[in-house]
Amino acid sequence: MQKTQTAELKLIPLQAFDRHQSVPDLVPNLQVLPADFGLAGDKRHFFLAIHPKGYRLRLSQQAYDLVALLQETSATISYEQAAQRLSESWHISLDAYTLYRKVMTILAPVGLLADNPTPASRPRDMLAFKIPLLPPSLVTSLVHFLTWLYHPLIAIPICCLASLITLIFLFKGMPNITTMNATPQTLFWTYILCLCSILWHELGHATACRRFHAPLGPIGFCLYIIFPAFYTDVSGIWQLSRKQRAIVDLGGIYFQSMVLLLFYGLYLLTASQLYLFAVASIVGSILFSLNPFLRFDGYWMVTDLLGLIALDQLQQAINSACIHSLRQGKGRMRQTLQALRMHMEQAIPETTPTWLKLSLLIYVLVTNIFWLWFFIKLFYWLSGLFQTYPGQVAMLLFQVQHQSWMAAGYTLGKILIPCFALFGLISLILRLTKNGSRSFLPQKPSNTSIHKEI
Repeated sequence: MQKTQTAELKLIPLQAFDRHQSVPDLVPNLQVLPADFGLAGDKRHFFLAIHPKGYRLRLSQQAYDLVALLQETSATISYEQAAQRLSESWHISLDAYTLYRKVMTILAPVGLLADNPTPASRPRDMLAFKIPLLPPSLVTSLVHFLTWLYHPLIAIPICCLASLITLIFLFKGMPNITTMNATPQTLFWTYILCLCSILWHELGHATACRRFHAPLGPIGFCLYIIFPAFYTDVSGIWQLSRKQRAIVDLGGIYFQSMVLLLFYGLYLLTASQLYLFAVASIVGSILFSLNPFLRFDGYWMVTDLLGLIALDQLQQAINSACIHSLRQGKGRMRQTLQALRMHMEQAIPETTPTWLKLSLLIYVLVTNIFWLWFFIKLFYWLSGLFQTYPGQVAMLLFQVQHQSWMAAGYTLGKILIPCFALFGLISLILRLTKNGSRSFLPQKPSNTSIHKEI
């Protein structure tokens, strides 16, 4: 879910503009619905527009009024007549040329006009190397008979029991597992079991969508920054309430918790080291998914409960406010703080409770520190891993020669994971270079193209 960058538009000069020309037509079959967006205390109203081509837009009240007017009149009135109607609705003095500029700068860039149904630019995708594996029709068939798992009488006991076992494992089981020496075969099958649990995780998101009658997208494989991952396209849940969106966000972890209970039970019955390592891998996967700094389940849960589109857009706006404040303050503390307050009000509404403002500021600060730490650790991790590559390749060839296939699979994984990480890092650098300084410029909050894959 990223913001659309507005392209340069060639507007008709005021001197050549005919105020009697008809307003343009909207794209046919455009749906506009009320949407549950906005921080606590934000008195603005937002709407969800579903484009015929499938992508979704968050509309401000002003953008919605423009869309509603064009849907109602549809090229039957002139800009001058439309401006008079909106002047009464907005309680301002609006002339025909100003309305023309609003239509061309608010609606045209995101592809809402019939003569230009393609947006000037699509939102930047944080996922690289996307490969759809299961089409929406197959996903719908798979989850059709699983929605009963979200009944409260079933979901609540499973969540409570899984949380209890996770805590027991973290405080009692984890110290024991660190002293065990697993064979390559055990680690290979641990990877397989963990992979199956992650695919089941994705079905958890899809099942929650089905439970709330939201449209389903495909399930696929992707590369997020440096992390190989599976994804489920759940962009259709933007039309749901915050609570329902949060349930979809946590649906994957909920489904993975079922597998956690299964493997833990098998470990208690068999005392097999394999199931203990599988439990450890699932616990690690769940904790990683709850990370609020990366675009995984925890990030989207916080985003949806707050009523935001994306937390990193807020981070970008606050960072931009700090940069502009330092420039305007010119080193003087008072002027810098005044400028910061002015820019902050553009990022966070003034009516937002103080505790929430402080929480968001702390989140942005911690996130900036996290990303700095992340890239430093990533550099040292990659440099250390690639130094061991010649030995790993030699080991792989030796294992293949002696037909030790499970051990070879484990070694191959150790070789491929750094390659994925390096590929993701290069892809990220290329995307940042392509976007350039636009990432640090203030963005208009009127229309936001939104997409969601978790």
